[in-house]
Amino acid sequence: MESKGLVIVAVGLPGAGKSRFHEKFLPDAVRCCQDLLKRREKVEALVEETVRAGKVAYVDRTDLDPKQRSHWVKIAKRCNVEV
Repeated sequence: MESKGLVIVAVGLPGAGKSRFHEKFLPDAVRCCQDLLKRREKVEALVEETVRAGKVAYVDRTDLDPKQRSHWVKIAKRCNVEV
C-alpha cells in the first residue's frame, strides 16, 4: 500500500516551542524550516517533495496569519494530501 503524505503547519511566535515539539513528538517527520533553508521558496519545494514521497512534512515557521499559511494549504491541495 502506498503511503500518503501529510502537511503539518506549526503556528506560533519565535521561541514558542515549534521546533521542540517536532523533536519530541514527530521526530520522523521532515522538518521544513525557513530558519535553516533561508527562503520560503526553498521550504515550499521541500514540503512538496516530502509529501509527494508519501512522507510527513512539518512546516516550522511563525505563520501567524492565514495568508502566510495559505502557501502550505495550496501545496497540500495540489498534492492531494491533508493539511
